Amino acid sequence: YLANHALVVGEGPSWGDRRIPGMGDMLSRKAKYEPTAPADPAFISGYTQAWAVTDLLAKAVSRRDLSRPGIVDALASLGTEHFDELSGIYEYRRPVDRHPPTDATVFRVDPTTEGGLAVVKYKFTSDAAHSFGV
Repeated sequence: YLANHALVVGEGPSWGDRRIPGMGDMLSRKAKYEPTAPADPAFISGYTQAWAVTDLLAKAVSRRDLSRPGIVDALASLGTEHFDELSGIYEYRRPVDRHPPTDATVFRVDPTTEGGLAVVKYKFTSDAAHSFGV
């Protein structure tokens, strides 16, 4: 039923799509550190979140301030994160100035693919997202 009637809107590419610059690196790391984990689109999200936290902590360490205010300041100046196209572009600044990505991926349920989702439209930006004003 879902394969015929449902669409899923998410972020990023289809699992295993090596045309995406960061996919090969991510899959190599997954194979090294968690080889038995099944293909899961949520893994991509967790991977990019871990990447952001790593960059955040590296920035705080470079400033020699791992206090809560130091980490908040590091986040406010982290800047643009591209994640090798595994997700949209995030602009980390002070909360009022942050810009989340406005593009999304429309998937269809496809149990024959690794991860169970196939891309219908990659990097789709809705009219509402365009008018969001980021």
